Amino acid sequence: MKTEKFIDKILVIIVMVALFGLQLIPAWAVAVVITREFVVARMRQLASANGILTPGSYGGKLTTVFQIMALGFLIFKIPGGMILIWAAILLTVWTGITTLVLLYRQLSKKQR
Repeated sequence: MKTEKFIDKILVIIVMVALFGLQLIPAWAVAVVITREFVVARMRQLASANGILTPGSYGGKLTTVFQIMALGFLIFKIPGGMILIWAAILLTVWTGITTLVLLYRQLSKKQR
Protein backbone atom coordinates (compact mmCIF):
# COMPACT_ATOMS: atom_id res chain seq x y z
CA MET A 1 0.00 0.00 0.00
CA LYS A 2 1.34 3.38 -0.90
CA THR A 3 2.16 5.68 2.00
CA GLU A 4 -0.29 8.42 1.01
CA LYS A 5 -3.19 5.93 0.82
CA PHE A 6 -2.28 4.65 4.26
CA ILE A 7 -2.05 8.18 5.69
CA ASP A 8 -5.43 9.12 4.16
CA LYS A 9 -7.05 6.14 5.85
CA ILE A 10 -5.40 6.79 9.21
CA LEU A 11 -6.39 10.46 9.16
CA VAL A 12 -10.00 9.65 8.26
CA ILE A 13 -10.20 7.10 11.08
CA ILE A 14 -8.61 9.47 13.64
CA VAL A 15 -11.00 12.29 12.72
CA MET A 16 -13.99 9.92 12.80
CA VAL A 17 -13.03 8.69 16.27
CA ALA A 18 -12.65 12.29 17.44
CA LEU A 19 -16.07 13.22 16.00
CA PHE A 20 -17.57 10.18 17.70
CA GLY A 21 -16.02 11.42 20.97
CA LEU A 22 -17.79 14.73 20.38
CA GLN A 23 -21.01 12.80 19.66
CA LEU A 24 -21.19 14.14 16.11
CA ILE A 25 -21.25 10.73 14.41
CA PRO A 26 -22.47 7.33 15.61
CA ALA A 27 -20.09 4.60 16.72
CA TRP A 28 -21.39 2.17 14.10
CA ALA A 29 -20.26 4.53 11.31
CA VAL A 30 -16.73 4.52 12.69
CA ALA A 31 -16.85 0.74 13.14
CA VAL A 32 -17.97 0.22 9.53
CA VAL A 33 -15.07 2.27 8.14
CA ILE A 34 -12.47 0.66 10.40
CA THR A 35 -13.74 -2.86 9.71
CA ARG A 36 -13.78 -2.28 5.96
CA GLU A 37 -10.24 -0.95 5.96
CA PHE A 38 -8.84 -3.86 7.97
CA VAL A 39 -10.69 -6.53 5.96
CA VAL A 40 -9.75 -5.07 2.58
CA ALA A 41 -6.14 -4.51 3.69
CA ARG A 42 -5.90 -8.17 4.77
CA MET A 43 -7.37 -9.41 1.49
CA ARG A 44 -4.91 -7.22 -0.42
CA GLN A 45 -2.06 -8.72 1.60
CA LEU A 46 -3.25 -12.23 0.71
CA ALA A 47 -3.55 -11.26 -2.94
CA SER A 48 -0.10 -9.69 -2.95
CA ALA A 49 1.39 -12.80 -1.34
CA ASN A 50 -0.08 -14.75 -4.27
CA GLY A 51 1.36 -12.39 -6.87
CA ILE A 52 -1.90 -10.54 -7.57
CA LEU A 53 -1.66 -6.78 -8.01
CA THR A 54 -4.49 -4.73 -6.49
CA PRO A 55 -4.44 -1.19 -7.81
CA GLY A 56 -6.74 1.41 -6.30
CA SER A 57 -10.11 1.83 -7.94
CA TYR A 58 -12.09 4.88 -8.93
CA GLY A 59 -14.70 3.83 -6.35
CA GLY A 60 -12.11 3.80 -3.59
CA LYS A 61 -10.94 7.28 -4.52
CA LEU A 62 -14.54 8.51 -4.61
CA THR A 63 -15.14 6.96 -1.19
CA THR A 64 -12.15 8.80 0.27
CA VAL A 65 -13.36 12.10 -1.23
CA PHE A 66 -16.83 11.62 0.29
CA GLN A 67 -15.37 10.65 3.66
CA ILE A 68 -13.14 13.73 3.78
CA MET A 69 -15.93 16.04 2.58
CA ALA A 70 -18.35 14.63 5.15
CA LEU A 71 -15.86 15.04 7.97
CA GLY A 72 -15.09 18.60 6.88
CA PHE A 73 -18.80 19.46 6.82
CA LEU A 74 -19.21 18.04 10.33
CA ILE A 75 -16.11 19.75 11.72
CA PHE A 76 -17.17 23.14 10.37
CA LYS A 77 -20.86 22.55 11.16
CA ILE A 78 -21.91 22.97 7.53
CA PRO A 79 -25.44 21.67 6.91
CA GLY A 80 -25.55 18.35 5.09
CA GLY A 81 -22.67 16.71 6.95
CA MET A 82 -24.75 13.74 8.08
CA ILE A 83 -26.11 13.23 4.56
CA LEU A 84 -22.52 13.11 3.32
CA ILE A 85 -21.61 10.67 6.12
CA TRP A 86 -24.43 8.39 4.97
CA ALA A 87 -23.22 8.65 1.37
CA ALA A 88 -19.65 7.96 2.48
CA ILE A 89 -20.73 4.93 4.52
CA LEU A 90 -22.75 3.53 1.61
CA LEU A 91 -19.77 4.01 -0.71
CA THR A 92 -17.47 2.48 1.90
CA VAL A 93 -19.62 -0.64 2.14
CA TRP A 94 -20.17 -0.87 -1.63
CA THR A 95 -16.50 -0.49 -2.56
CA GLY A 96 -15.50 -2.85 0.25
CA ILE A 97 -17.84 -5.56 -1.06
CA THR A 98 -16.85 -5.09 -4.69
CA THR A 99 -13.15 -5.15 -3.77
CA LEU A 100 -13.56 -8.32 -1.70
CA VAL A 101 -15.51 -10.07 -4.46
CA LEU A 102 -12.88 -9.11 -7.05
CA LEU A 103 -10.00 -10.25 -4.84
CA TYR A 104 -11.79 -13.48 -3.90
CA ARG A 105 -12.34 -14.31 -7.58
CA GLN A 106 -8.72 -13.55 -8.43
CA LEU A 107 -7.44 -15.66 -5.53
CA SER A 108 -9.79 -18.52 -6.46
CA LYS A 109 -8.51 -18.52 -10.06
CA LYS A 110 -4.92 -18.42 -8.89
CA GLN A 111 -5.37 -21.45 -6.61
CA ARG A 112 -6.98 -23.68 -9.27
